[in-house]
Amino acid sequence: MVASTSEQVFDPQNFLLGLKGRGIQLEREGDKLHVWPAILLTARDRETIRGHKSLILQTLPQNDKNGKNDETTNPPVPGNNAKTQVRNPWDQAAAEQLLADLRATVRRLKREDFRGCPPAIFEVLAANTLGIAKDYLRDHELEAARGWDVLDLLQEQKQVLLEIAERLKTGVT
Repeated sequence: MVASTSEQVFDPQNFLLGLKGRGIQLEREGDKLHVWPAILLTARDRETIRGHKSLILQTLPQNDKNGKNDETTNPPVPGNNAKTQVRNPWDQAAAEQLLADLRATVRRLKREDFRGCPPAIFEVLAANTLGIAKDYLRDHELEAARGWDVLDLLQEQKQVLLEIAERLKTGVT
């Protein structure tokens, strides 16, 4: 009996490129996958990841140095072929400014996007997002040891918050 040729073969590279194009990042750590911002995943994405995890793991490189799959927090310097760059020093003032901006974004979304009456789920998710951001600041040395740039993480929190608000406004959860 001949197998059906109408079945599509899963292409992990194309799947990963599609996720990346939507702002979703995957990271391999051993036999685990880390996805962020997870809120952007659809039910179909989740099903695909579960169903093809082993192929996705084989596609993503493992990087034991910083856990970010050969990515660095700083862009490469022209003429420098090294894959890793020296990290920027910690900037407390910039981190506090990003946190203040995140708080202002929460207030603006409540006032303008939800006309002063945000849904309860937004209140919870906004509080969680702010809590995560505060934890990043508090634990910035630990995050740096893991290979994360807290300033980048704080900027991503704002994007996550904006995505949450947009989904709630359009009824997509």
